[in-house]
This record gives sequence, structure tokens and C-alpha cells, in this order.
Amino acid sequence: MGLSGEVDFIDAGGGPSCLGPDSTANDGWLHLTIFLPILTVCGLTACQQSSLIHVKHPWPPGEVAIAAILTSEYEVAGGPWLIEDFNLLKVSAEPPAAGRLVVWTFPASIDGGPDFSKCGIQIVGAKDDLTLTPSNIWSSELSDFSIIQEVSLEPIPGGLPVWITHASTSCRDRKPDCGQPQIQRLDPGIVDTRISALSYHRHRGIYYLAHGDSPDEIQVGFFDSRDTIIRSYPATSSISLAASMTMTTGDPPDYQTNIYVTADDGTLLRLDEDLMVLERRKYPPSTKVAKGGETIWIYGPDGIENYYPTRGDAIPSYPGPRPVKSLAASLEGQLLVLADSQLYYFDGTSWQQEYLEENGVSWRQVALEATRAMIVGAEGRTLARDVKTGQWQPWPQRSQASLSIDLNTISFMDGDRFIVAGKDGFIQWWNGSRWCPSARGAPGTIKASIRGSRPGEIYLGGDDRLSSDQDSPVLLRWSVE
Repeated sequence: MGLSGEVDFIDAGGGPSCLGPDSTANDGWLHLTIFLPILTVCGLTACQQSSLIHVKHPWPPGEVAIAAILTSEYEVAGGPWLIEDFNLLKVSAEPPAAGRLVVWTFPASIDGGPDFSKCGIQIVGAKDDLTLTPSNIWSSELSDFSIIQEVSLEPIPGGLPVWITHASTSCRDRKPDCGQPQIQRLDPGIVDTRISALSYHRHRGIYYLAHGDSPDEIQVGFFDSRDTIIRSYPATSSISLAASMTMTTGDPPDYQTNIYVTADDGTLLRLDEDLMVLERRKYPPSTKVAKGGETIWIYGPDGIENYYPTRGDAIPSYPGPRPVKSLAASLEGQLLVLADSQLYYFDGTSWQQEYLEENGVSWRQVALEATRAMIVGAEGRTLARDVKTGQWQPWPQRSQASLSIDLNTISFMDGDRFIVAGKDGFIQWWNGSRWCPSARGAPGTIKASIRGSRPGEIYLGGDDRLSSDQDSPVLLRWSVE
């Protein structure tokens, strides 16, 4: 079968047609103009006869689509054509008397989907390990495309006897590599406690927050390969921690490290790099702290405020419910806030509510960078925010065995890679194209994770609690090439 085809990149322009000027708008329809290889006369000018097909977008606007016209025998009569964000597609083809318009949809490459712009497209008649799995397949009925008509696409759950793969041999031959993650268990120097929060200082190292069964004491520790500092403070049950570095004027400038700690009783401590107390504040119980850039955000029962010892501009009042359960901040000043299973996003200027299709999920933590946002929760739920549409969509599903595991933490690594972790020492990571397994770091629970200074480096913290009366803190360095 003549199934292979080079990718046609969409051109919003095109040669003259007998249809006159384009008058389509971005109205949710794909207006497909097919130039037939038949020369006719348009006034005094020779031009190609054209057929205009109106196709309603059945797929989410943030996805990439591959379109082709197939014969009744599933041979390629036109295409494949790459459709990204274009509303008007003009292509040349010789449609059969009876053919069908077929559309395969995939996540955008930024969301872990195939990079068609780099690797091209090919339609093949045999499935193998290198053929690509689409989000959905849509097809029209057998139609005569030589006349102007409107086409309706319907999902094909069972698929078709043709498949999409990359045209580039190098892309086809190179499967996404999961590598061999290395897990190193570090000695935090504490016993009978569990680590509940981590923060990484790019010049100092890893800071951790821990507490045990003592009702009136928390511990903060600093760890690197050369030094370990541990101090205890009067407070009830540790919650959150953030490490920040401020720069003061001078030539050369001085750098001052500030460590922020909150406890369940509402105690907030500002510590220096040696963990000595610089400032103590009292907030409502369950107040937490997070860091974005060099700004410290305080959130909880009273909503949100930004705190910084020397600077910090007020932001518009947070409009969502209280208490705030989780907050993530980007370097650019954006915020993603989780409260009462509702999400709110601050773009640096104003607030807006985010809407999730999955209701009733116990969401645990949000993560945010300039172009990426994610949320994880109970039973392995993971959602990602499409940067183009702002819509939240389920991330590609992991194995059924891992879906029953509650996730407590998510951290971005580099590029399109990130890691999730949670109950029973579960760790799994996304390598930019697919989920990859990882050895369990501990028999207990991973509570916190933070990106390190090297590409592919993550620190994880939690506990090895083996019984109701025994705690053993876990501090892991996880890395992959």
C-alpha cells in the first residue's frame, strides 16, 4: 500500500483558487482547502480548482493534530498534514472518488508529545514498538471530496489499520531513554524523627525540617558533604521550610542567607545560615511558608501575604477560600494556590480561578514554573496545565499498580522532566516522553522533594516508620543523567 508520506507544514497562504478571498475566522472550525490538480479558468487567469471542507474541531485546541485523506482501502490519498494552531489549512491533493478524512491527535511536544516539527510524520501499515500512540483518532464517513461540503468527524475507539510514526530514521530508532536513576541515602544526623519539608540553597546545600513524637520541639538541619548542623526549637509539629538568599549593597555585595520555618502551632522562625534565630513571629496555627525567586510567601488560614525582610510589594487580595492548603511560586512572581479543592492562579497582575474536570479528588500539592503547572493528589492523580489554553488535563496515565498510591510531592527537574513521590516510598519520574520506573527509596512515606543544583538531581525526605512507636528519618539524593 502507498502509505508513506512526507509531512506538509501548513501554509496560511497558498496559490489562487476559484473560491475567492478567504473569509474564515477562528470560529472553532478547521477550514480545509484542497487544491485539485485540475487547471481551470478564473476570469482571465488560470488557477487550480478548489474544494473547501469545513471540519468542526472535535479535539482540544491545545493538542497537535495529524490529518490525512485515506481511500476506502486505507491508502494515503492526501497528507499527512500537521495541524497545530492553524484555523485555515490549504493543501494540494488528489482525493479519491470515495475517501475519508482521518485525524490523529497528540499532546503538544511541550507536554511530552511527539516533536513532529523536528522528526516529521509518516503513515505506516504495520504497528511496532516505534509507532506513536495518539490521544484519539477521528474519522469522517466515506465522502466525495471533489465537491464543497461539511464533514463531521467521529471518534474511532478501535483504531484503524494504519499508524503514525516519525519520518526521521534517527527519531524512529531512538526510543526515549529512562536511564538508570541513582539513589543515595544520606545521613541527616537525627534519629526518632520524620522529615516533613526540604529546601535547597544553591550556595549552601540542603536544609530539612523534622519533628518526632515530642509535643513541643521541632528540628532544623543543614546537610552537605562537608558539614552538618542540627538545632532544635520550641514549637509543635513542623510544617514548612524555605531557604532564601538576599543581596545587600556593597562592592562586592554581601549575600545573606535566611531560612524560614513554620510549625503547626503558627510559629514562624527566620534563621541565619547557621540556624540561629534572627526573628520569631506568631501566626494562626497551620500557617505555611513557600519561596518563589527571592520572595517568601506566607499562606494558610489567613490567606496569603508576601514577606521579605527588606522588600516586597503588596499583591491584589487573594479572592479564594481559606485556609490555603498548598502554594507554589515561580521565579517570575506567578502563584498557583490550592484551597478547598479549588485552584487559583496569579499571573503577576491579577487573580483568576482555574477549573478542574476531576472533582472529588483529595489534591495534595501544586508545582509551578514559568511555563508549567501541575497538581498531584490521592490515588496517583496527576494533572497538567496546558500553557496555551490554560486548561487542566490528566497527564498520561501511569501503570495501574501505581494509580492506587497517594502522591505527596512533585518537583520539576530540568527541561520536560519531573518526579512524583508518595506513600510506601513510591518514586516515579517523567523523562520528557513517558513514565519511567524508579526503585523505592524507603519503605515508609516520601513527604517532600526539592530540585538540587545539578541537572536531573532531586532531594527527597520522609520517614521509615515501621511501627506506631518508631521513626527513622529518610533523606535521599536521587539523580539521573
